[in-house]
Amino acid sequence: REQTLRDAEEREEERADAERERERAAAERSERAAEQAAENAYRINNPGDYECPYCMMISLKRLAKRCPKCQHDIGADHWVAVFAAEEEQRRRQEEERKRKENERRAHEEWLKSPQGIAATAAAAAAAATAARLKRRASFWASFWIVYAAYLLPIISGQTGAFIVGRPGAFLDQGCATVVIFCPVLNWLIYITSLLLGSDRAVSGGALAFWVAAGSIGYWLSKRHA
Repeated sequence: REQTLRDAEEREEERADAERERERAAAERSERAAEQAAENAYRINNPGDYECPYCMMISLKRLAKRCPKCQHDIGADHWVAVFAAEEEQRRRQEEERKRKENERRAHEEWLKSPQGIAATAAAAAAAATAARLKRRASFWASFWIVYAAYLLPIISGQTGAFIVGRPGAFLDQGCATVVIFCPVLNWLIYITSLLLGSDRAVSGGALAFWVAAGSIGYWLSKRHA
């Protein structure tokens, strides 16, 4: 019985899928038919190459004497004006083409001149300088993030430990591997040693010193970036 129900459900799903596919195909045919009808209507109403000055439809063939749509007579003066406008448009296009061609040739000649060669070299040098400054700024931005998140607790802890004459004091608070390779935990280990250690004043002073040193270094790097 369960197999029969599953088979019935599958057949129902297949019928629903087939029905959706038929509806989609019908919608596409309807859309294409509407687009074709609109294009046919446009062609019927605008069968020519020129716009009629009276009905404003594109219904006139070249030198036509009457509009096939509005049946209005088209005088010779209309075509004189149309041809004059076409000639003016061609003249402007030719002038624009010649202007662009002259500018291109002049630019090519200028690039070959001493001034152009010098300007090209200067532009290349400026681009190289900008790229170098961008790389430098990116490096320092990354460095100070690493400094604040990773190096600061290590060097502060080790500085304090060396000051009090116990070089291993900071690392004794936790595993050295964890301190060095886990940028999230090294701060927690240092703060623990700072709060619970016997040399908290020294550890705090070391931290303040390296914070100040890092701030000065950051300011200098930004100033010269």
